Amino acid sequence: MAPGTTLAEPVAVDHKPDLGSSIYEISEYLEKQQAYDLFEYLLRDLLVAQPGDPLQHLIDCLGVPVPTGPLQVFVSSSPGVSRSIHCRNLASKFGLTYISAGELLKDKLGVDSTTKGELADDKDVSEVVLQAVKQAKLSMQGFVLDGFPRTRMQTSILQEHAIVPTHVLVLKGNSEEIYRRNADPEGSYVDPTVLDAKLNQYTCHSSAALEAYTSKLKVIDAFAPADFVSSEMERIVRMLPRSKGPGQPPRVLILGPRGSGVREHASRLALRMGAVFVDGERLETRSPEQPAEPSSPGRLRTSLDLPRERLSNVAREDTLGEVGVRLRQPDCQARGYVMCAWVSNAEIAKVLAEDIMLCPTRVVALRASVSVCVQRLRHLTVDKVTGKVWTERPSDLNIRKRLQRSQQDMPAAVAASAEAFDANLPSILQTLGTDGRCVEIQADGEPEEVYVNVVEFVERPLPFGSQR
Repeated sequence: MAPGTTLAEPVAVDHKPDLGSSIYEISEYLEKQQAYDLFEYLLRDLLVAQPGDPLQHLIDCLGVPVPTGPLQVFVSSSPGVSRSIHCRNLASKFGLTYISAGELLKDKLGVDSTTKGELADDKDVSEVVLQAVKQAKLSMQGFVLDGFPRTRMQTSILQEHAIVPTHVLVLKGNSEEIYRRNADPEGSYVDPTVLDAKLNQYTCHSSAALEAYTSKLKVIDAFAPADFVSSEMERIVRMLPRSKGPGQPPRVLILGPRGSGVREHASRLALRMGAVFVDGERLETRSPEQPAEPSSPGRLRTSLDLPRERLSNVAREDTLGEVGVRLRQPDCQARGYVMCAWVSNAEIAKVLAEDIMLCPTRVVALRASVSVCVQRLRHLTVDKVTGKVWTERPSDLNIRKRLQRSQQDMPAAVAASAEAFDANLPSILQTLGTDGRCVEIQADGEPEEVYVNVVEFVERPLPFGSQR
């Protein structure tokens, strides 16, 4: 065999290819550039469109800026919430074709749905909408479909023509506010009888019309400030669907001040993803299914099961110290990791970011107010006899007498910790990545809602428009 084709006979004596690193870099590149999703989109669109010139069609598809294909956004709402204004702004923001079922009916069929409370004929409205949608698809153009579909029949017609939305947005508003907003003679005014009929029609048909899109549906408060509604619509549209292609093991870093629930969310996420939970501050690391082992003097509580002295010696040779030793173990390499804490400043973040094999692919920063953090930690105590951690006051008086509270959980210490976190966070996120891999999530609300937001960000591809 010719030189350079095997590891035994490299191109030069001092050059032997690192096949392991090469495969790793290739896999990282394919996932980062969403090559699998792009291939799926090309194949799917080719089969649906069945063009006469397949090669030219694929070239046209590659000109679309979104790797999963043109954006196809359906927007629905109760009448009287200024839906069309938001739809036009969204279409302008992303360079999409704006398609209004009401305007098309009025322009092409002379039907003005604003003067009556009755729905237009399903066949008539579907025909004009389909023409506009097909024209947009022929030019490989995305679109925003305003106020359609409104009935189950209209949804069925869209499905028959293989028109599937990438996002479905519902602008929701209560009836009282709708009546009040549309009763101003000097501003927006709709005859109460007509408005009442249109609201009844929407209530009767909307659930059935949108039932097929439940997994893609996002609800937005239509009466929130206009800037918030627009930014929320934009944020949701930038979200890409979950990838079906193979991916690298997750590398997730979750940061937050004491009391934000950072450890709870990190350990729960690790269990969900089958990754290894790594507590960077305490270095209490173990597989999700393994129970915690009691610590003992002179030993570090980790799944490495190494004496403290030996671990320290190994850590001296690692740029990331003991955390680096842990993250390089076979279980973390094979299953990925979810780590919390440890990264407390930009210097540490820089060392982690420069390690191509360990740098996190997702970074979540939980933001919580001092008052909420203090409130959550007020009952966190440890039984000095049994070592059990209590998150609420036990009913047994004898146990309560044995409980000790850490100085770190005192209000003054929690406030200082939160202040330091807020001061260092911008530089940490800037160092770890400006390509969309970092996000800040408000953690003052219900823990379950916070966890859902964390999962949503971690498990999806980076938002459309992120720098790559």
